[in-house]
Amino acid sequence: MGIWKDLWPDNNKRFRPSIFTMSNSKKDVFLRTLKNTIVPDGYSSSISRCVNLNNRKLFGMKSHDCHVLMEQILPIAIRNVLPDKVTAVLVEFCSFFRVLCAKSLSHLDLDRLQSRIILTLCHLEMLFPPSFFTIMVHLTCHLVGEAKLGGPVQYRWMYPIERYLGHLKSYVRNKAQPEGSIAEGYLAEEVLTFFSQYIDGIETRINRPTRVDYYPGERDLSHTSSIFPSMGRGVRAFSTFDLSTMEKTQAHRYVSLNCLEVKPYIDEFKDYIRRRSKGRRPTTTEIEKMIRKDFIAWFPQRIMNPDISNAVSDDLKYLAKGPTTQARRYSAFNINGFKFRTLAGEHGLKTQNSGVYLTSSTSCVASSVDGNFREADFLYYEKLEDIIELNYHGRFKVTLFRCKWADTTRDRGFKRDAWDELNKDWSVVVHLKPRDLYDMGDQIDIEVYPEQDLDQFFGDSDDLSLTREDEHDELISEGHLNVNIDGDDLMSEEGQ
Repeated sequence: MGIWKDLWPDNNKRFRPSIFTMSNSKKDVFLRTLKNTIVPDGYSSSISRCVNLNNRKLFGMKSHDCHVLMEQILPIAIRNVLPDKVTAVLVEFCSFFRVLCAKSLSHLDLDRLQSRIILTLCHLEMLFPPSFFTIMVHLTCHLVGEAKLGGPVQYRWMYPIERYLGHLKSYVRNKAQPEGSIAEGYLAEEVLTFFSQYIDGIETRINRPTRVDYYPGERDLSHTSSIFPSMGRGVRAFSTFDLSTMEKTQAHRYVSLNCLEVKPYIDEFKDYIRRRSKGRRPTTTEIEKMIRKDFIAWFPQRIMNPDISNAVSDDLKYLAKGPTTQARRYSAFNINGFKFRTLAGEHGLKTQNSGVYLTSSTSCVASSVDGNFREADFLYYEKLEDIIELNYHGRFKVTLFRCKWADTTRDRGFKRDAWDELNKDWSVVVHLKPRDLYDMGDQIDIEVYPEQDLDQFFGDSDDLSLTREDEHDELISEGHLNVNIDGDDLMSEEGQ
């Protein structure tokens, strides 16, 4: 029939490697990527335990492991181990499940997703053999319609049911009567839970701390402040150190300029700068520089002015004094359901929680010659290097994160990835939400996933090559192509 002639045996009666075939060296790269993948705490189980590098196999993966592998890790691990055509199609296929499993869905996005998955399956049929397309692969065409009828999949999938069934299975003590064991264990647990509500002073399942306990301790709640209320709590032991003059000035300036109660005084200082300029109108850039340079020295003088001193709160007076020289350093900190660890604190661990992401309103200019500051929202990505707790003379405490920032406002220092091999310490941004957070607000955060331009790789389907030329010699040496076909044997099998 002339179909897929590239996959026919050659003159030596040997098959050439198909386009999705990986050599042993590429398999090692793929498996090492999975082996060295470190995810945040509580995000998934350790995928590295399911990787056998010696036998080049994946084993013991549970359903949620496959879920995380398909949506997050596989699009990263297959880079540079497969041709661009196969990589682009598989990344698009994985992106489909990421969008479908999002916590927020819109009908407009689902309509666009339906057309995307149909094109993705068509491109998969151009690369993979018919035996790959089982009924489960075809089922992806109908998942979008199911999401329109049933809503987000978090309310319909089986992960919580399977987890609860595993909990009930732990009640079984008599394997001859498993139902009775489950009934007795369930009844005993319900009775104990009911009576635990009337017992004080001991830990029960009602008052048990969450996985990430971020509520401040009694020591932190002893001094409450209206400006900086106690939030979060340090984990593990802390160490005390002395701030240098520069560190103290930078930390105090950051706290003061980002405090809402100080904003009226910042505006007053701007007016003071304009009046002091003696007729020359300073630019916005000059005003911002003078605020960062002189506001910290002007602020205490203004607060202690006898005319307004009685009307100023005690918290502002302590803030104007600045922090003490002695500060605390933590290696881990829990806040708002998230666990953060410094780079040094997570060394040797199987999880990583040193990544920080935030959207901040920042004053910026269009160019170096532009003198007009504008407020714009910028995305910041960073690695957490240090956690410092400032002490404002015992009145209140402020915890600061010292991070190594990635400048996303310019292209300098960036490397445009074109399926390059993963380097050491290569990080991928994953936006997370706390596991025990039930956000019922009006704001809906929909994460946008980039769509792969498949037409870039599939220009002319008639000239599409289905074999790998880059790995041909290596695959021959590994014995992947030593599949001989004997014409007489083939005819004898057909005659039987």
